[in-house]
Amino acid sequence: MARHFVVILLIGFLLLLVDSCLAVIFALVPTTIHDPQNWLTHLTELIQDPINLVQIAWQQMPFKVLQGGVFLLGIYIFFKARSGNDGEFKISDKKTMGSAKWATVSEIFNIRYFSKKMKKKIFMDDLNRSFALKKEVDEHKELIQQGKVKPDMNIVKKIKERALEFQQTENFLTNRIQEEANELPHEERKDFIERQFGQLAKRYLYYEKNGEINRIALRNVDEKTLEEYIPLSPDYLREYSSMVFEEFTDRMGNVIAHFHDSPVIQHRNSKLGNTNSFIIGASGSYKTQSIVYTNVIHETQASIFCSDPKGEVFENTSVIKEKQGYEVKVINFIDMLISNCYNPLDYVRKEADATIVANKMVESKNNPEKKDIWYNSQVALLRALILYVVNDLHPLKRNVEGIIDVLRQFESKILEGEDEAELDRLFLNLPYEHPARIAYEMGYKKSEDKVRSGIIISLLTTLADFTSEAVRRFTRRSDFFLGDLGRKKMILYLIIDPLDSTWDSLINLFVSQLHSELYRVGDENGSKLYVPFKEILDEAANLGKLPNYNRFLSTCRGYGISSMPIIQDLSQFEDLYGKNGLRSILGVCSTKVILKASELETAEYISRTLGDTTVENESRSTNSGGHGTTSSVSVQNVKRRLIDPNEIKGLAENEVLVITDNTAPFKGTKAFQFELYKDGAGEIIKDKRYFRKRELFPIKQDFESKATLEAKIREFEELQAKREADLQHEDEQVLEESKQQEIETEEKVTKEQQQLAVVEKARALIPKMAKEVEKAEKKKVSDIEISEEKEMKQLPPEKKKQAEIKEIQASIGNKLDDILKKAAVGETAATFNTEVVKKDTEAEEYDDEELEDITEFEAEMNAFTFED
Repeated sequence: MARHFVVILLIGFLLLLVDSCLAVIFALVPTTIHDPQNWLTHLTELIQDPINLVQIAWQQMPFKVLQGGVFLLGIYIFFKARSGNDGEFKISDKKTMGSAKWATVSEIFNIRYFSKKMKKKIFMDDLNRSFALKKEVDEHKELIQQGKVKPDMNIVKKIKERALEFQQTENFLTNRIQEEANELPHEERKDFIERQFGQLAKRYLYYEKNGEINRIALRNVDEKTLEEYIPLSPDYLREYSSMVFEEFTDRMGNVIAHFHDSPVIQHRNSKLGNTNSFIIGASGSYKTQSIVYTNVIHETQASIFCSDPKGEVFENTSVIKEKQGYEVKVINFIDMLISNCYNPLDYVRKEADATIVANKMVESKNNPEKKDIWYNSQVALLRALILYVVNDLHPLKRNVEGIIDVLRQFESKILEGEDEAELDRLFLNLPYEHPARIAYEMGYKKSEDKVRSGIIISLLTTLADFTSEAVRRFTRRSDFFLGDLGRKKMILYLIIDPLDSTWDSLINLFVSQLHSELYRVGDENGSKLYVPFKEILDEAANLGKLPNYNRFLSTCRGYGISSMPIIQDLSQFEDLYGKNGLRSILGVCSTKVILKASELETAEYISRTLGDTTVENESRSTNSGGHGTTSSVSVQNVKRRLIDPNEIKGLAENEVLVITDNTAPFKGTKAFQFELYKDGAGEIIKDKRYFRKRELFPIKQDFESKATLEAKIREFEELQAKREADLQHEDEQVLEESKQQEIETEEKVTKEQQQLAVVEKARALIPKMAKEVEKAEKKKVSDIEISEEKEMKQLPPEKKKQAEIKEIQASIGNKLDDILKKAAVGETAATFNTEVVKKDTEAEEYDDEELEDITEFEAEMNAFTFED
C-alpha cells in the first residue's frame, strides 16, 4: 500500500506539472497574439498570479478538453507502473503467504536478459536491411575474385592461424600412427596404417577461382599459398559476412512474445542461464505463426535447423533465407525424390557409431522394448556389415544399398542349399584386427547354425523399406555434411509426415547425428561453432527420443547452440523420456513459453512452478440500526497461486505466459509473424511474396561433399590398383620361383642320371677286375714255379733233398695262400661293391666338382689292367 501511495504522489506531481505547462500555453497565446512584443512580460505576470493563470486558461475550450486526457493519462501511467500484470487480483506488499509475483517492465527489458524495448517495425526494417547486406557481401566476393579490392587481412590472418593449427595437428597424428605401427609385427603394420589413416580427419581449404571450385590439402601447404587462396575461400566469405551482419547482434536470439508493445527477445548473450526455450502449445495455439515463422525469418546470423511437419515453412521462407545469405537445404521424408540426399553411414567413424546406426535401423521394424534373440542377432549382424561396408566396399556402395546387396548375395546361396560358411569366409578372410571381423566374431558368428539363415532373412525384411528406387537414391550419398551447419550460415528444413511412422527411427537417427556432428565441429574450433546454431523443433515429440537430449541441452550453450523444442503438452515428452527425463529437460531450458495448455496436468505443473503469492482480499459489511446504516471494509491477506490451472487453460487466444530462470514470470501477447512482417503492400507470407513450391527447389550436391566422395573413390581405386599390382608381383614371384625350381629339378635329375651311369659302369667292371686279379695271381704263381725248378736243377743232391722238402712245404703254403688270395679277391670285390652302393646313396649330395671326380674315376676304371 505504501508503495502504491508513493506512486500516486509521483504521478500526481507529474500531472500537475504537465497541467501547469498547458495552462501557461493556453493563457499566454491570446495575449501574445495581440501584443507579441511584450510576451515575456505577460508570462512573468501569469506565473506570479497562478489563480489568474488558471482562470484565463480555463476560458479556452481546448484546455478544458485536455483536462480529461490528462486524467486518463494519469490512470494509464499508474497501472503501467504497477508490478507487472497482476491479473484480476491485488497482490499484497506483505509476503506472508507467498512471494511469487509478476515481472515489472524494467525487469523484462533488462539488457542482461532480454533485448531492449523496440518497435514492431524494426522487424520489417531488419528484413529489408538483411537483403541489402547480402548484396553487399556478394559484391565484395565478386571484387575479390576480380582482384579489384584487397581482402581484409585481419580475417586472412585469423583463418591462416587456424589452418596452421589443423596442419600441425594432422601431422602430429600422422606421426603418432606411424610410431604405433612400428611397434606392431611387420605383417600387421600395413593394414593398421591403412585403417588408421582412413579414419584420420583430413583438412582442406576450399576456394573458388575463375568460376571453378577446388581444394588444397592443409597437411603440407605453406603460409604463402594459404594467404593467396584464403580470400577466395568460403571461410573468408563466412567471416566477412559475420562482420557485416554484426549490426543485428544485440537483437538476435529467440523471439518469444510481445510485452508493452515491444517484442521480447532473449538475445544470444542473455544471462538467463542458457538460450534454450521450451515451448508448450496445444493444437490451435498458433505455434507456427507466432514461434516458428517469426524466429526463422528474424534470424540473420545463426544457422537454423527447422523441423517442418507440413513443409509450409520451407515453401514460404526458403527464398527469404537465400536473400539473407543462407545456403538452403531440405531433407524431405514425405517425398524423397525432391530432397537433398542423406547417407547415415557417412557418419560412421568408429565402432560405437556403427552400433547406433544398427540399433536405429533394426528398431524401425522391431519393438525395441522386446529385445529378443532375433532383435539382438539382427543388430549384431548389421553392425558387422556396416563396419565391413564402410571400410572395404567401393565408396559408392558404402550405404544401405551396399549392405542389402551383400545380404542378398548370401541369402540366395543359403536358399540354394550351399554352405552357410560363405559368410564366415567373407569376414574371417579380413585382417585379424579389422573392426568388421571383430564385430562378426563377437556377435553373429556365435549364433547357432540352424538360426543363421533366419537372421539374414529377418534382417532383409527389416531393411525392405530401403529397397525402393527413391530411398536408394536418398541414402546413396550425402549432398552436404551435417557438420557444415556449424561451419557456415545454412538453414536445413526437415519435412516429416506426422501420420507416417515408417521413418521415425531414421528421422531420430538423423537428428542425433546432427547433434553429434555439431559437437565434433565445435571440438575442432575450441569447443565453439564457427557460426551460432539454432534449432526449432516443431512437434518435437515426432522426432522420437533423442539420445542424451538432456545432456545436449545442458552443454550446448558453450558451443553456441540454442534449442527450441515445441510440444503440445508435457505428457508427450514424459512418454518418451520418463518423469525424471522430462524434469531434467525442463530444468535445462531457461525459458518456458506457454501458448496454450489444454491438458490439466500440464496446467497444474505450470501453476505449481510459478508458486504461491499473497493477495489482498477485501470484504465489505453493512450494519443497520437506530442511528442509520453503516458500512465497513476489511482487508485480509490470503494465499493463492500466482495463476491457477484453470486460468492457464483459459489463456486468451493471443496471450502467452513466459517463465524464466532469473526473472519473475510475465503474461504477454504472441509475436505473430503477420503483425511483424508486413508493409504497405501487405503481409509477406499471406501474399506469398517469397513463396516457392517444394517441387521447384533446385536439389544439388555441395562441392565439399562431392569433392570428398570423389577423393574417396580415387583413394579406393588407387589402393585397389596397388593391391592388384602387389598381387600381380606376388604371382610373378611365385611363377619365377616355380620356373627356377623346375630348372633346379631338371639339373638334379641330370646329375642323378650321370651318377647312376657311373655307378652302373663301375658295377660292370667288378667281374672284369676280379678275373684280371685271378689271372695275374696265376701268372705270378707259374712264374715262381718255373724259377724255382731252374734253381732246383742247379742244386747239389743234399741240398736238392732239402729243397724238395721246402717245395712240399711251399706247395702246402701256396695252396693255403691260394685259398687266402681267392678269399681276398672276393673280399676286394665285396668291398668295392659296397663303396659303389655308398656312392649311389650319397649321389644327391654331389656337386659339379664331385661329378668330375666320378668321371675321372670312371676313366681310371676303364684303363685299369693287371700291370697297373
